[in-house]
Amino acid sequence: MDYGSWLTAARTARLPAVLRVIQAQRPPGLPVLRAPGMVWNACGGILDEVPRLVDALIRAELVVERHGHLALTKAGRNVATQDHQQNGGLLAARLIRV
Repeated sequence: MDYGSWLTAARTARLPAVLRVIQAQRPPGLPVLRAPGMVWNACGGILDEVPRLVDALIRAELVVERHGHLALTKAGRNVATQDHQQNGGLLAARLIRV
């Protein structure tokens, strides 16, 4: 999918909330089947867009899916914990690579 036109400001603004939901889960991570509801509860928007938001984070190498669970990568943990200090710059830099 071409995220250039789909990833609007409103959708981009929800990505940090997606990272926080995944980060808050104990190992092995957030079950993929529970992800849409839990992410939507945290960030709102359109429920059907949640899988695309997660996919954008996977393509940006911030999230990984392993054995039916979503977990943050090392870069994902860095963005989840420090991006607010950089005014969104860490997340933006990762998204540019997508």
